[in-house]
Amino acid sequence: GVSIPASSDVRLEDTGEFRSIAGYQGKVFKVSDGRGVYRVVLSNHPPVIAASDAMRHFFRRFAKAMGNEQGARILALDNTFRNHPYRGLLHVEGGLQLVSISQGSRPDNFYALPVNNFNLALPGMAR
Repeated sequence: GVSIPASSDVRLEDTGEFRSIAGYQGKVFKVSDGRGVYRVVLSNHPPVIAASDAMRHFFRRFAKAMGNEQGARILALDNTFRNHPYRGLLHVEGGLQLVSISQGSRPDNFYALPVNNFNLALPGMAR
């Protein structure tokens, strides 16, 4: 079976490297979730943190609603990043990368989900 990492099993290691993504400077970290290791680029810039906090809020609600092992892994990762000074997510190896941040109002249909089912795959998560 797939083991669920406790927050204590999730490690975040500063590599000492820096990368610029979408115009924001970030630090490169190695993340271990007890099952695998991958690299992320994290920022301490307030607009990146605000956007990342909003995304994490969505994923926390999503993970709690899942009520399964994959949801528990998402919550364990979230607990590690929640209060970290570099919690603004710029890039995840093999997945997500910030393209830009802008502020402005959007029409309600801007956020409409597609009619077809979609798959969500995150590094370190079973598919």
